[in-house]
Amino acid sequence: MACAVIASVGPVTLHWAVLPSGERVAEPVQQLLAQCDETERARAGAYRRAADRYRFVLGATLVRRLGAARLGCPPARVRVRRDCPRCAGPHGPPRLADLPGLYLSVSHSGDLVVLASCPDRWVGVDVQQIPAALEPGVAALILSPGERRAGQDWDTAQLITVWCRKEAVLKCVGSGLMSPMTALTVTGPHEPARVVSGPAAPSPAGAGPVDWRAIELADLPQLPPGYRAAVATGPDRPARGERAR
Repeated sequence: MACAVIASVGPVTLHWAVLPSGERVAEPVQQLLAQCDETERARAGAYRRAADRYRFVLGATLVRRLGAARLGCPPARVRVRRDCPRCAGPHGPPRLADLPGLYLSVSHSGDLVVLASCPDRWVGVDVQQIPAALEPGVAALILSPGERRAGQDWDTAQLITVWCRKEAVLKCVGSGLMSPMTALTVTGPHEPARVVSGPAAPSPAGAGPVDWRAIELADLPQLPPGYRAAVATGPDRPARGERAR
């Protein structure tokens, strides 16, 4: 697995993996799967496309190797939890059971997989490969009413920039794509990344509504051509799923 820490943004460390191109396989999928637990192997097996399966496995392996480096144990022995902060189901962001103060977020698109890690703060990351064109109507699913007039002049890459910013923010607060992007307003692609406003939504910690002004948002630098990515961090909070006292 081609993997390197390529950037830090504020308190966030970014770990990247690149899918092997063509038939070149840097590490057999089965070797990576051996580092995963039964739940991860089952999820990997549910993907029909080999590339999608490989992306998921790379993301899971990045999480385990980070945990192994921190805990001094083999990746297969790292205990990973995926409790949803909203419903406690097993489909939430990854958490290291033995490092409860470290927050993680994974995203993948095209040939890239990224893991963001941040101590003591919620984190959300999103990477997107820029398509040749977006399907008609996609902009209406991304832009809030206040963004639509300016968005008429944005090209595909600029719309993807806004998409990444919004998805990173929604992942950071624990709602992912359960909340519509159209309810969230961020700055335009020519401006520094910032949350302008968001919907009334409960905090993942259960301590009142999300304070959108406290979310820090940044575009990620040093990406390969044809990609956009963003990372969002929240304020210091109790661990996901725990109630504030």
